[in-house]
Amino acid sequence: MFLVCVCMITLAGCQETPEESAVASKAGGLSEDVLAEPLSEGETQTLELPDRWEETKKWSNDRWIFQADVDLESIETGNLPIVEFEQHAMTQEELESLTNYFAGGETLYAPLVTTKDAYQNKLDRIRNMEGIYAVYTIDTAVSTKMEMLEKGLEAAPEAAGPETQEVQPVFSARLDEPGEDAAGDRRKYISEEEDAMELYFSAEIGEDRQSSITARKYDSRTGRSSQFEWMSGDEIVYQKEDIDYYRSWHKDYKDVSETDRQWEKLLDQCSMMMKDDNIDLNEGRKQAETLLQELGIEDKVYVDEEPVLWFPKGTYPKDIASTYQDSLWQADLTQAETGYVYTFVNEINGQSVDLLAGGNFFGFSDDSSTEAYTSPFPVETIKVAVTQSGVKMFSWDGMCSEVSVEAENVRLLSFDELQEKITQQISYYFPVSQPADDKTIFEYELENIRFGYSYVTAYENPDHAWAVPAWFLELKSGYSNPELSASDEVEKLAWVYLTFNALDGSVIES
Repeated sequence: MFLVCVCMITLAGCQETPEESAVASKAGGLSEDVLAEPLSEGETQTLELPDRWEETKKWSNDRWIFQADVDLESIETGNLPIVEFEQHAMTQEELESLTNYFAGGETLYAPLVTTKDAYQNKLDRIRNMEGIYAVYTIDTAVSTKMEMLEKGLEAAPEAAGPETQEVQPVFSARLDEPGEDAAGDRRKYISEEEDAMELYFSAEIGEDRQSSITARKYDSRTGRSSQFEWMSGDEIVYQKEDIDYYRSWHKDYKDVSETDRQWEKLLDQCSMMMKDDNIDLNEGRKQAETLLQELGIEDKVYVDEEPVLWFPKGTYPKDIASTYQDSLWQADLTQAETGYVYTFVNEINGQSVDLLAGGNFFGFSDDSSTEAYTSPFPVETIKVAVTQSGVKMFSWDGMCSEVSVEAENVRLLSFDELQEKITQQISYYFPVSQPADDKTIFEYELENIRFGYSYVTAYENPDHAWAVPAWFLELKSGYSNPELSASDEVEKLAWVYLTFNALDGSVIES
């Protein structure tokens, strides 16, 4: 759940969104107003920022609240160019090199498919109200999941397939996974013709199958980006993307049963384990950077890390038909290892190309503009998971190549103007239709803001992306209703990510 692409879009809401756009607008390409004289070699410029952004904005009778209280530092940079990228089709040589490194000389085997027993087991747990399913409100989509599981059960084979079928690192047609394909209605989204293209590779490593590899090659006919992933063990659980998400979802469907209390205790236990000091943050980063050096990857920069739990083989039941909460419920936490996932991205003249999602969280985008502004591929990203026992995952997504520099240097919107644009744009998301007698309060608190680059669709070339300067906001959101709760305190559980074009303050959408 960690890779996103971005686009430039007009927000739809209760108020009219400003029409101005400095880059990738429907009316034209790059505006002359944002072009700046290139700096001389070695010359730098300073992006002047206030010492602190402290602000509170309220809408809808003070029931929608945006708060900012963060320290800021001015940014020294060189030229701020706009760069055009295209997707890179992973070569056979690259596939072989990566596979051979992670296989370490062990034999590669065709993956075993999910059998009927797995689907039947999940169905039985739901029907018998076992474990997490003793409280349906914890997992609210039970009926949908049962339908998916029944489809998977019907299509899945009795046996997992031959355990000794060796494979070589060669792109070929996608290997069938009958149960998973049926459960997820794969044919609604991906055709048989696409799956038959020689764009895929998957394998399990060694006779014990303790790790696996999946890969896909970019092809213009599909538009799907090149990606490679090696994974050891069963699963990696993220703090923000998994545990915090479960908490926020659970808040809406809170129960008072013993199962509910056990679920909260489980989430608390996961969070506490992620705060463990079994691995030094910097030491883990060194291991991740060493891995990239050994792979010959030299053009990526470190941007951040996130606490995770890694589960060895046999300790985390497979997630099928989106039964991920039940899988965590059954996981063996005593075997889990604390670690971090370190993220690396491209850089443009010292500034990282950020992978944060942008903007369409509260409202709905204008369908007429979505196609024109959607980035054709995700931000190129490498993620490396490291625990106290070593590297556990390597993921490389959105492989791309630089095509050209569209502008050597651009002029940015002042931060004062940016602040105004941000609060203005946020207000467009908030509905004015909340009934007068509805006392629910929604709060969005700015936790972090940083500068970098983001993708938008290249002007007059929908297969390419422009990397443009951008501001990235992370907010914690929550709500309260004093009529429904003993406390009127807003508990902020969910993360909201917004991205703004640094040239004009317009939103860059996910």
